[in-house]
Amino acid sequence: EILGLGSGSMPLAFRFSPVIGGALYWLRPGTVRLPPWPDRVPLTAGSRRTILDVGLYAAVLAVGLFLLLSEGEVGQMDRSTIALLLGLLVLLGLRDKIPFLAARPEVYGLFLIVSLFPDETWIVGWQLVMVCIWWGAAASKLNHHFPYVISVMVSNTPWNRSRKMKAMLYRDWPNDVRPSRHAEFAAHLGTAWEFGWPFVLLVSDGGTIGTIAVIAMVLFHVHITSTFALGVPLEWNLFMIFGLLFLFGE
Repeated sequence: EILGLGSGSMPLAFRFSPVIGGALYWLRPGTVRLPPWPDRVPLTAGSRRTILDVGLYAAVLAVGLFLLLSEGEVGQMDRSTIALLLGLLVLLGLRDKIPFLAARPEVYGLFLIVSLFPDETWIVGWQLVMVCIWWGAAASKLNHHFPYVISVMVSNTPWNRSRKMKAMLYRDWPNDVRPSRHAEFAAHLGTAWEFGWPFVLLVSDGGTIGTIAVIAMVLFHVHITSTFALGVPLEWNLFMIFGLLFLFGE
């Protein structure tokens, strides 16, 4: 994600030349940066990327690559290196919030924080992170514009070849392109789905109901991925499917 290979890259987000941004900008001195609190945090003011900013970003990449390739202890990554990665990421974020947010710290950062604790707490800690991510995403859909997202997303998906089905997602295509009741129902159903099934995963002891909940959430993320919506973090959906199967299915 922090390299710029995630949701905002390549033709999926209408990027063709260059196919990515990310590292092409964040490794270049003189480009624009956006500090989150330039008036409050010392040594963060300014809007131009310096050698220091490039060095911080490169250090985050280097430590992340080291963790990816290192063997560490049996079944574990080195905790001191994880702490170093998190510390560098925070420092980078204080200088420029854009690469910090691009790293998706609300997902991967939380998983890394849990990894700093004793290994017997990892599974339940990661499970709680997963549920909080689902509930946070569901809460973000409690608004008036999400039905608009659903109507456009489902009408543009490659598997929806029916013009009649596409037209049903709008009130009076092509005269009134506000979402129809069908789109509103689909939006509310998706929100309830993302609230409800993770709760079942959290409180169940597995078994039949747990298996049904796992299948339901796999289908949820498969559906999102299958729409190939522009700018949607598709790799996050794949990551959540893997995490779901490992943490709740296994």
